[in-house]
Amino acid sequence: MVFSKMFGGKPKPAPAAAAEPDEEAEPVPDGDPDQVEDLHWTSRASALIPGGASTGSKRAANLYGAESHLPTHFARAAGCHLYTADGETLVDCTMALGSVALGYAEPDLTRAVIETLAGGSVSGLSPMLEVDLAERFCAVVPCAERVQFMKTGAEAMSAAVRIARAYTGSYFLLFAWRS
Repeated sequence: MVFSKMFGGKPKPAPAAAAEPDEEAEPVPDGDPDQVEDLHWTSRASALIPGGASTGSKRAANLYGAESHLPTHFARAAGCHLYTADGETLVDCTMALGSVALGYAEPDLTRAVIETLAGGSVSGLSPMLEVDLAERFCAVVPCAERVQFMKTGAEAMSAAVRIARAYTGSYFLLFAWRS
């Protein structure tokens, strides 16, 4: 449902049709025709997403500086390479801010994810894979007696602080870093 219908506001006018990829959406810096497609994506993103990217560190100004005409979006990623809309190949030195240590689209990992998703990923019951993974984790980490999987890093940190507070019986741990 459209928000304007839910909250009674006036609907926004439909956005103007986006420029075709072979048309220039913005002036091309230095007359370089190879940058037309990348600029097309940059202008489309800037029109709808504040800063042109949902992640602050992936915004063009943060990546390259305020006045840059370098690519802001990729069409495909494999290994450590990014392929731009122009077909240019770049080596991605940021690797998604360190979260993609194996590279993009690593074949064995991709295959395992597809096989797991094909078996069903959401259910009212816990998957058997959860028990298998917990057993493997405890076998590898000698001090691990039990395992609790979390959805986010914030949830895991919150649980770790609560466990430490319960174990020590103290709230001092929350403020120890300031001393």
